[in-house]
Amino acid sequence: MIRRLAASYESIPARREDLVQTILLEAWRSLPRVQSLQSARAYLARLAHNCGVDHIASAVRERASDVIDETLPDPLAGPEASVIGAQEHDQLMAAILRLPLGYRQVMSLALEGLSHEEIGEITGLGISNVGVRLMRARDTLRKLLRGMQ
Repeated sequence: MIRRLAASYESIPARREDLVQTILLEAWRSLPRVQSLQSARAYLARLAHNCGVDHIASAVRERASDVIDETLPDPLAGPEASVIGAQEHDQLMAAILRLPLGYRQVMSLALEGLSHEEIGEITGLGISNVGVRLMRARDTLRKLLRGMQ
């Protein structure tokens, strides 16, 4: 789950691995705060989300340009493409990375199987706002994927 969420924030494999390491380090540091195994999954998703947002913010400061345009993946690069070799997966990831950040966040968390309530807690959005963003993200993804074929 952590690797997939990191991939939704960073498409460059080396930087994505750095983000994964950051998330894992923060998870290890905050381990005493996790109160139950039932909440651990949502807690890790929130932690990954927060680290991803911080990662993007620092990338914006470093490059002073639009991160979303710069992080479009090379379809032949990345561990998923080489291991899985599925063109559909690459197209989906490219389309997800083209989504506006707010849509990308909720879509990535929904793809991890989190409920609207959990996504709302992680992102600070209301449940109805999560639903609206997911609906708009899906519509945008359909359009992007049609344009890639």
